[in-house]
Amino acid sequence: MFDLFPIILLFILAAGVRWVEIPHSEFAPTFYLGFILLTAYFLGRLGTRFRLPKISGYILAGILFGPHVFNLLGHAEIEKLRLIDGLALALIALIAGGELKMDDIRKQLRSILSVLVFQVVIVFVGIALVVLLSHRILPVTRNLEFNTVVIVAIFLGVTAVAKSPATTIAIINEYRARGPMTDLVLGVTILKDVVVLLIFAMVMSVAKMLAHPGQSFDVSFLMKLITEIGLSLIIGAGLGGVFIFYLKRVRSETEVFLLLSVLLVAEFAPLFHLDALLLCIAAGFVVQNFSQQGQRFIEAIERSVLPVLVLFFAIAGAGLDLDALFNLWEFALILVLLRLGFTWIGTYLGIRVVKGHRAIEKYGWTGFVAQAGVTLGMAILIERAFPDWGEELKTLIIAAITVNQVIGPVLFRYGLYKARETAEFRKYD
Repeated sequence: MFDLFPIILLFILAAGVRWVEIPHSEFAPTFYLGFILLTAYFLGRLGTRFRLPKISGYILAGILFGPHVFNLLGHAEIEKLRLIDGLALALIALIAGGELKMDDIRKQLRSILSVLVFQVVIVFVGIALVVLLSHRILPVTRNLEFNTVVIVAIFLGVTAVAKSPATTIAIINEYRARGPMTDLVLGVTILKDVVVLLIFAMVMSVAKMLAHPGQSFDVSFLMKLITEIGLSLIIGAGLGGVFIFYLKRVRSETEVFLLLSVLLVAEFAPLFHLDALLLCIAAGFVVQNFSQQGQRFIEAIERSVLPVLVLFFAIAGAGLDLDALFNLWEFALILVLLRLGFTWIGTYLGIRVVKGHRAIEKYGWTGFVAQAGVTLGMAILIERAFPDWGEELKTLIIAAITVNQVIGPVLFRYGLYKARETAEFRKYD
């Protein structure tokens, strides 16, 4: 009741101020920011009573109070609140880099690479083949020429490979998970983000060649992406050096300095065609592995990251397209189930080949379910490049993202618990 009462009170307050049209006043952005922050926080706490990750509560708050249910947060308000996205993703990436320890990576390197390769190949090829074999019954492909069906199959394959690093890292952080499975999931997740971007760049060029015969392979797009990744990693390593100097020499107001630095990275990296996530991952990795400040660094970020994470996942929940899910729920569900199956097979074979930990064989796949920003970004680029059929394909992809983002945190929490890698087990081992 302690967690439920504030939620009810906040809902009544929000309904009241919407009735008197405060949302149309100059105070509206501040009101919505405070409302979604508090509601999501208490729903996250309430979710833990039912053995759900707090992130699931944050996402549920966004869904409930977003445009598709109670409509206390409309599309316009969501867009205003999305200003937090860049800061949240950069902070999550900084934590991810800080959690990557070279000793752990060396121990798991063969397993990480094996799982990465098997997952990418099996999920990509498996989804693409299923689409090709069933294209006459799929609403997206039934009226398309076979060349275009091949393009759609390839795009669905590569978007199925993608996952949500933010959700994975946030769950690991929430449960303070440690162990072989956690290290493997984190390593594969970060590497996969880079690999998927490179694959998508190549796939986009191939798709344009198939759609427009006579057009040559666009090497410049791929080279631009490789340059962006390389520069982001180099500049990120330099930023890590700045963090080390500050942590060693200045030491005061560490949280403020880190937040300000991450905010500047999130705002200015895109202007210079840099990837803010890779930049922050590299910075965190350098601090953790090339200094004695790793623990202080992680603790400083964790002390200030909670409000940002709550807002980020609540806004993500509000932004989930439930209309797309309702319109294509049968096909989205089939796509989700196929992706789960192929992900399980890829993870199982990847660990089996290198004779890795038994727990990862059984539960490692749960860490690769959630999808969000990267997949959504690819869907938008597909729609822009192929407007004739891209909008319908984007709708199907978004419907699948919606399901994966809801079930992903719950499944990963289950996997970490069964593998005995959450903090509660370390108290008794």
